[in-house]
Amino acid sequence: MWAMIVMIIWKEAGYFMIFYLAGLQSISQELYESAELDGASRWTVFWKITFPLLMPTTLFVMIIAVTNSFKLVDHLFIMTRGGPENASNLLLYYIYETAFTFWDKGMASTLTILLIFILLVLAAVQFFSLDKKYTTTRRGIMLGNISRGGILALGILWLIPLVWAVWSAFQTRESVLSAKLSFSYTLANFSKVWDSAPFATYYLNTFILVLGILAVQLVTTTLAAYAFARMEFIGKDVIFMLFLVQIMVPADILIFPNYNVLSDLSLLDTKLGIMMPYFASAFGIFLLRQTFKTVPYELEEAAKMEGCSWWQTLWKIYIPLARPTYIAFGLVSVSYHWNNFLWPLIVTNSVENRPLTVGLAIFAQSFETGAQWVEVSAATLMVVFPLLLAFLLFQRQFMNSFMHSGIK
Repeated sequence: MWAMIVMIIWKEAGYFMIFYLAGLQSISQELYESAELDGASRWTVFWKITFPLLMPTTLFVMIIAVTNSFKLVDHLFIMTRGGPENASNLLLYYIYETAFTFWDKGMASTLTILLIFILLVLAAVQFFSLDKKYTTTRRGIMLGNISRGGILALGILWLIPLVWAVWSAFQTRESVLSAKLSFSYTLANFSKVWDSAPFATYYLNTFILVLGILAVQLVTTTLAAYAFARMEFIGKDVIFMLFLVQIMVPADILIFPNYNVLSDLSLLDTKLGIMMPYFASAFGIFLLRQTFKTVPYELEEAAKMEGCSWWQTLWKIYIPLARPTYIAFGLVSVSYHWNNFLWPLIVTNSVENRPLTVGLAIFAQSFETGAQWVEVSAATLMVVFPLLLAFLLFQRQFMNSFMHSGIK
């Protein structure tokens, strides 16, 4: 269990740090200059200025963190399978076993409703306990108040597993197991991995799934975000809150109901079946709505005077101005669905529809001895490299979108 906790903290830390960095960079430096003139210490500045102004970000991060902690089935499946003697078992994994190992539909449905209720209660408690006190605060913070040495140490600590995986992927089995550090490298591991499993098919399937989901999401989130940002209709705020509930109830928790729906539609073991539960994104709607609300209404009025329809206004004004947000949401969506494991594992049974994550898990299980971890590391690097490259290419747009999204 402790190994899983450490692994999850390492995995999620960088993602949450992006939100905090966006919040920090958005605060006016004048607040800190005023505090410095008053002789305030760094601790006082943090406690009186930084901490209160970051509470909206903290609220959002806490909701996402609590929600994610309930859907760690993929990590549990790979690392412990709930053992030893259910010591590391989780409620969602128990639902998975109840539904797809013991085929107890009634119990699985009851547990799913219970888990959704728990998540909604936790989210409500977090929202009302934190947001009520800080809803009137404004933005602000400065990175200079944080120790550069501490940031560097945390960065190095976070990089250690990734550096080890990259290093071992280019080493021979003997050099990895040897106590002596070797600086030689080989590409034989990658060629062996490519020949040992149908990774070309896995790559193709993953690209189709990721791009197909993103294409539909861009349409649905754009239309919904524009409606919530600029249109007036009965029940607008209530419907928007219902959309936000999806952030707190991720699709993994609804695996059993979704599976039954796909079974009735005869869409099991199909690419469409994998994609359908993700065609709408509450997170994307939220991001785009916040961006659309920052667009001056005068631009839309000028477009209407020129005879533009609402669709032309959306296409020529709102979408171009929201380009950074689209890039950020695209990276988040691609990253999530590239790494999605549980749902494709349940739905797919054939190589023709299996994505990279499921293929990697199956490949890793055939290399369970420590002497063969170089192949597993090489396969892992092959899976994550496209995501790392995409983030490096679009990191500036990614950060800018969150700075203007309202999450801060």
